[in-house]
Amino acid sequence: MSDADAFARRPAIEWENLSPDVRGTDATHGRRCLRIVLDEHQRLTLRSFWQRTPAGKARTFSVFLRSEPGPKNSPAPQTELVIEQPSGAAGATASRVAPAAAWQRMTVTQPAAEATGALARVTLRARGPQTLWIDAAQLEVADQAAPFAPKLPAEVAVTLAQTEHWFTPSTPPAVVVALASYAAQPTNASWRVLVTGRDFHGRGIFRHELTVGTLSNGLGSASVSLPLGALGHVVVAAELDGVGSSDETALAIAQPLVARPPGRSSLFGGTIRCRREHLDAAGRLGVRWVRMPLVTQWFVVEPQAGEWQWFDDILRAAWRRGLEVLGSLDASAYWENGPQDRGSRTEEWDAYVQNTVHRCRSWVRAWEVWNEPDQPGLLAGRDAGERLRNYTKLLQRTCAAAKATDPGCLVIGGALGDPALAPRLLQRGVLDAMDALSVHLPPAAGAADLAADPPVAKTVAAVKAAMRAGGGEKPVWITGGGLRNAASSYREQALNPTAGGARPLSPHEAAALVVRQHVLAMAAGAEKFFCALASPWGAPDEDAANGFFEYDDSPTAAAVADYVANGLLDAATFLGERTLAAGARAYEFERAGDNGRVLVAWALPEKGVEAQLPPQWVSSEARTVDLMGNVGTPENPRVHLTRVPAYWVTTKR
Repeated sequence: MSDADAFARRPAIEWENLSPDVRGTDATHGRRCLRIVLDEHQRLTLRSFWQRTPAGKARTFSVFLRSEPGPKNSPAPQTELVIEQPSGAAGATASRVAPAAAWQRMTVTQPAAEATGALARVTLRARGPQTLWIDAAQLEVADQAAPFAPKLPAEVAVTLAQTEHWFTPSTPPAVVVALASYAAQPTNASWRVLVTGRDFHGRGIFRHELTVGTLSNGLGSASVSLPLGALGHVVVAAELDGVGSSDETALAIAQPLVARPPGRSSLFGGTIRCRREHLDAAGRLGVRWVRMPLVTQWFVVEPQAGEWQWFDDILRAAWRRGLEVLGSLDASAYWENGPQDRGSRTEEWDAYVQNTVHRCRSWVRAWEVWNEPDQPGLLAGRDAGERLRNYTKLLQRTCAAAKATDPGCLVIGGALGDPALAPRLLQRGVLDAMDALSVHLPPAAGAADLAADPPVAKTVAAVKAAMRAGGGEKPVWITGGGLRNAASSYREQALNPTAGGARPLSPHEAAALVVRQHVLAMAAGAEKFFCALASPWGAPDEDAANGFFEYDDSPTAAAVADYVANGLLDAATFLGERTLAAGARAYEFERAGDNGRVLVAWALPEKGVEAQLPPQWVSSEARTVDLMGNVGTPENPRVHLTRVPAYWVTTKR
């Protein structure tokens, strides 16, 4: 990668003078500011000096800024103020602000219970598309005379300017270390940078020192080749010596996926936003199906009555990447006055369904009808029973309109937020109006989820039993599931502190739960499982909390674990549950393509369990595969199972 390539995606940053009256008469504010232009792929991190905060005393930090959003219909920008601690302890709070042309104060509070007397600093994180003005000299701390000033006005910042985060053993990874001076008149200088890396287990795996020079324009960069060790997830950190500026990113090193045999159906799907970057990410993970609700929702494609706008380019991009799209027939048009008018607007709804299915038929062959119609506020009805009655009529009309337009399309009904309501829906005789029934599962949001089986198996079994009781059976699709409240790979701090859970899922826990959800979905007989890879509604903080991608779009350990699971189990056939020990879970599959066998096993107790493997899993043909894809040779039938799933693979049937 050339220097020009390294900086092509860096934010445009420049100084601007502010008139004295820009924020009224307060003379301490508004002398100069940083003007930062971010496109939808870019991020910016401004960090303050470390300061010691008084123990047991709440502290409020604030910064003055204003911002303007990017182009219409572009993803929502984000600006966030976060309190960080050197230990990376969870519990820091954040405040987000919507784009606003007027200057405003953004604040974040450290509760007294979290003020331990240790060092802390404030980090401002921004993500595009937006133009952001920051009064960089006025990051303040209440009850403190001196400003809690960030480093950038007179210093140099280091960034790991990565455009690629996935590597294979045949393409050793490299990172680009980029420096940028934010001084008013930058000069030529040399800076020492320390680059380190740690693996999935937190072990240091390399340490590299280099000297990077900045030019008279204030920019400089150097490429660093990293030593190739084990496969898996690697966190890379760069720190500027003597300045304190640092940056981190994550890399994935994994074997290429084996092509799925033709004619074999894949379980693996992902919910994403309408971004090519998310399509690329889904493809890298081995996902075969994507769910992008916003592409085809009514209020999106018909913003005004009779005025249509289509997003053929994003659907075509998915098709070119070999991804199947689950379309969404959902959401009231704004001009239609909301779900309360659903019963009186049937002709308009039919026209929307027919036009959308016809327009997208080359790229979309499956359509999910509505989203969680059983939940309050999403469909007309005073209670769940009335909403399900209304949904039954809506589903029947939608199926008729869609099949009349494209007889070969699949209609997916249900989309229930509460799968326990499936029997009540099926009692209404709606199976004939769908090709599959979809349900949503609550995401794993806390460490307690590791001590029990995810609800997927019981949910699928209950839904299938309800179908049989109604005199039929259709495939079950899980179109909502995954993680929430995941922690950053960088500091094991909640990526979205508002996402819920007593404490954030650590990278190990998130990776383990993703694999367990997929294995149990396959064992239960679900035909599809769509894991939430990113927020479909355009919230970057939710993207990160879903546990697959960091704020900079780099992969998490859960993403690598999902990739390995996809490679081993895609289109596999479930053979049965196996008993290895009390407190253990073990499931055997027949692989697609080579007809080999895969055993996946883990323990529920926190301390793990001792288990005895059958002879075929320690034979000369058998191999072990860990969560990150590293292959080994089994040596002993006695194994210690932990909450992190492990694989045994053999070509012997």
